Amino acid sequence: MLLVARLIQGLAHGGELPSSQTYLSEMAPKEKRGFWATLIYTSGTAGILAGTLLGAILTGVLSKADMNAWGWRIPFLVGGALGIYALVMRAKMKETEAFQAEAPTEKREPMWPQIVKYRKQALQVIGLTVGLTVVYYIWGVVAPSYAASSLKMDRGAALWAGVIGNVAFIASLPFWGKLSDRIGRKPVLIVSSAGAALLHFP
Repeated sequence: MLLVARLIQGLAHGGELPSSQTYLSEMAPKEKRGFWATLIYTSGTAGILAGTLLGAILTGVLSKADMNAWGWRIPFLVGGALGIYALVMRAKMKETEAFQAEAPTEKREPMWPQIVKYRKQALQVIGLTVGLTVVYYIWGVVAPSYAASSLKMDRGAALWAGVIGNVAFIASLPFWGKLSDRIGRKPVLIVSSAGAALLHFP
């Protein structure tokens, strides 16, 4: 049941993230669009950071027996409560002016025919984002668990390493967003993708 719940959560996150990015981009001033777009990754990573931090704290204060018996449920209970709060906030959000201006003139069409029709653009977007997304999740999310389970690193130390990595990632986001507003999205994307590819093989 927990696995199914996590799969649903992942699908919901994957569907909501691009919608949130579009929402912020439509609201943002044109000259600050890159900076505003980083707020989505800042808030999303803050959630991962909070979960990792909570795990590190619980690992430090609870015995292994208590953690296995009931402590592991605490992050899921906190996440569930925050999820309900986010759902209520999401339901109360107003559409952007750009969306409202287009809505009356556009006929609503089924999703899948639209994806087939614009498959080239869809694949371009997927290709632009999948690489860096995979790199982040490998180092920011999977690495602490791998270090503890496979490399036999102390679980608390591994989680704190994940906390430090995510803090550094969040701190760098505004810089890259502002830089993309100044020199353009393409150079920033090329440099970041090349850097991630090179650093992935130390």
